Amino acid sequence: MEKEINISEHSILVYEPDGGKRYPILYMHSSEESTSDDIWNLSNKNFILVCIQSTDWNKDMSPWPALKVFKGGEDFSGRADDYLAMLVSDIVPEVEKEISYELAGRGLIGYSLSGLFALYALYKTDIFNMIGSMSGSLWYEGWLNFMQTNLPKVQTPKIYISLGDKEKATRNERLATIENCTQQAEEVLRSQGSDVIFEMNAGNHFANVTERITKGIKWLIQ
Repeated sequence: MEKEINISEHSILVYEPDGGKRYPILYMHSSEESTSDDIWNLSNKNFILVCIQSTDWNKDMSPWPALKVFKGGEDFSGRADDYLAMLVSDIVPEVEKEISYELAGRGLIGYSLSGLFALYALYKTDIFNMIGSMSGSLWYEGWLNFMQTNLPKVQTPKIYISLGDKEKATRNERLATIENCTQQAEEVLRSQGSDVIFEMNAGNHFANVTERITKGIKWLIQ
């Protein structure tokens, strides 16, 4: 079952299973509606999926200002705190008023920059006990230092991290650090008490995105 909710400038799709009484709920930020449809169809549908369409990816998903990565792109404005406040105080309560099931945990997942945001939220709020960061932008300037100097707000969160084995094969010096940064992030999370797994997938950043996200979901809710 699928329903649409509009909160502020955000279009939100909610996918619910048919029948049952108690399910985990996973919030996902995506720039494409088709991605959420495909993920839901590939999954076992034994959870609630909330797909939020971000209107300004570089602003909402970036934790602090940083220079652009690509020549034709734009700088990151670093307004994740503002968006996270809205997510926690407005979006999550409004969505969950519409949910007819008892919730068995709440997660936040994302791909690329929204994967970075999912991990950032872990250090800023205690409402998510499951985090999925698939091909997360953990190369982001200052990210590892942030992790090392802060602690998750949730005790023993369940965290899934994945990456493509060809993602580091790029001439872009910042993006080329992604595998090393992700490995270090896993070590930090483990040292901070997280139940974390790091999986490598075949391909570059754009290969099998839907399948990678679905793999993360299955591990988080198993």
